[in-house]
Amino acid sequence: MRTVLILEEDGVVARAIARIMREAGWSVLQATSAQQAFTLGRLFSIDLLIADVILSEGTGVQAARRLVADRPGLHTLFVSEFSDWRLRRLLPAAGRCPFLQTPFTSTALLDSVASLIPEPLVLAHTA
Repeated sequence: MRTVLILEEDGVVARAIARIMREAGWSVLQATSAQQAFTLGRLFSIDLLIADVILSEGTGVQAARRLVADRPGLHTLFVSEFSDWRLRRLLPAAGRCPFLQTPFTSTALLDSVASLIPEPLVLAHTA
């Protein structure tokens, strides 16, 4: 089972993302701060980070950089309710990581995840 770490301070958004990801078959870890995310990143194998761009202490971009430094190849998806100058300043530093503006649909979230981590091809067994 693949594991996603959700770094989101807004409990409503975090729970919605967690529900969607669990229903899609993912194991879910949740952090409300970068420090919690770093701790979880050390303790668990993580395939995907979904991080809010703007946190009360630092940014999701900074947290993602640190997590990716410890786990090269970690896929990252950024989310935010903001669409103003803060994002225009922060997102270029995120590189080519996809971004979703909240609110978003479960389909939009899962499509973004699939663009990062395609599901493995399952071949039918033939006798």
